[in-house]
Amino acid sequence: MEIALTQKLKKRLPNVILDSGEDLDPFYKWTINVTNVFEDGEDDLLVMTNQETRFPVLIYNIDEFELEEMPQEEFIRFLMDKLRESLKQYGYSNKAIEAYCDQAGAVTFTKNSQAKQTSWNTNTALKASLYIGDEVNSERLVEEEPNQVLSYLLRNFPFKIGDDYHTPNESMSDRLEALTEESVYEQEAFELRVSLNLETFTIVRQIMLSASVSFLELHKVIQKLMRWQDYHLYLFELEKNGSVEKFYPFEDELWDGKLARDYRLESFLEVGNKFSYTYDFGNNWEFDIEVLSFQPNFQKELPYVIKTKGNAPSEDASFDDSYFKILEVLSDPEHPEYDAVNTIFGKVFYEEREVDLPLSKTNIFW
Repeated sequence: MEIALTQKLKKRLPNVILDSGEDLDPFYKWTINVTNVFEDGEDDLLVMTNQETRFPVLIYNIDEFELEEMPQEEFIRFLMDKLRESLKQYGYSNKAIEAYCDQAGAVTFTKNSQAKQTSWNTNTALKASLYIGDEVNSERLVEEEPNQVLSYLLRNFPFKIGDDYHTPNESMSDRLEALTEESVYEQEAFELRVSLNLETFTIVRQIMLSASVSFLELHKVIQKLMRWQDYHLYLFELEKNGSVEKFYPFEDELWDGKLARDYRLESFLEVGNKFSYTYDFGNNWEFDIEVLSFQPNFQKELPYVIKTKGNAPSEDASFDDSYFKILEVLSDPEHPEYDAVNTIFGKVFYEEREVDLPLSKTNIFW
């Protein structure tokens, strides 16, 4: 494995010796840089990106690790631990991870000389910094795994090769599957049925979701499934041990609840649980969520969409909106406009679809 260091990072690593480099498959080459998250702060974020797939490994609060004092072999172990951790957090199996590390071989360091890769690395660092600064407090990033917190956005950010667009997670998965010749995923997952009851019609999304994600991440997945834009506040309510647990998006609402980003599904959910998700306290979209099953070894990319039913309204739709006028007509076969409206909209509104694809690979048009 070859890791190219930027000049800025090399200055912080006096004990690391640079090699001349070799003709190696770019799937086994990485570029690593150091940057600061906050403009008035010290450099505190390492960003390592794969030169072929652009898959990112993020290491936040690096001052804790005293990089300047690390011998080369210790720095190699440090990076490999973070790489394994990052791949594992994305859901890759231990077998696939070790197959990659074995094939990559011993780690050597080189001087970074690729302008395009440096540009991508810088862009990745900027997006990570914005996300940390805007949405995540630094204490949580130190206490928990920064890759899991940050990388969903970064690993699904598309890049162009020729005329085609790819995402880092898709490219990494394809290469790992070619290497191992089998599924590379292995995760604990909940099967959830997410329903929005509109009185005359119920919209359904049935999905598999990692048991280790937070309630914040569940919220973001539901937003994508509904094709909404996450403009409004939300609340999860779950009855557990005789009391109601509430999960909010912001700290100033925590007088009777918990912060959604700080609690994982696996700590609260079990098969048979039913709980609610309310989005936008103006329109008051009230969802029912049921835990249908738990799979200890789900071998596909998550989140995974099993099936869907119905087309969702706009998140800001009022009950005078055309969506609800159409729904009103479709709910009454005796309505004089029923035949015409059903011909045009009936299939879109009511169709049940077997999707069986990862959310990242679906064109959501339901």
